[in-house]
Amino acid sequence: MEIQDPLEGKTRRYITKVIIHCSDSTWGNFVHIDEWHKERWAGITNFGKQIYCGYHYIVLNGLDDSGGDYNKDRDGLVEKGRPDVYVGAHCEGQNLHSLGICLIGKDRFTDFQFKGLSKLLDNITGTYPSISGVYPHNKFSTKTCPNFDVEGFLAKWTGGYFDI
Repeated sequence: MEIQDPLEGKTRRYITKVIIHCSDSTWGNFVHIDEWHKERWAGITNFGKQIYCGYHYIVLNGLDDSGGDYNKDRDGLVEKGRPDVYVGAHCEGQNLHSLGICLIGKDRFTDFQFKGLSKLLDNITGTYPSISGVYPHNKFSTKTCPNFDVEGFLAKWTGGYFDI
């Protein structure tokens, strides 16, 4: 099943799940993750574009640079990563029909990030009614990523706790 996406002008993929990750860094943003991933693999070409960032969305924590100052206006801000029409490169064996979300952080995340994640999930699940679940990366991997209680977060999210 394919749906035309007027915002991206390409055929939308059939998305059935969202997979949540963490950056395993205390700072960063899309530009940094794109560079880090570029160092790890050659990336893929989709529709003539080279994209290395494996995630579709990045939820910032207000620290864009190593040793930089905290910026409250960027805490919880969602940056667009890889376009949704591109297959992700974030979870081996699960990329074809999933979207990857990465929260900047190792094992500490802010309330603003969880609120940003909540609004993002509201938007994504409204856009893709075919989504049947939201999962932590560690459900499909031996890694501990995303290093927070996703089930606890989801219980609060579906209960409206994070509505702003």
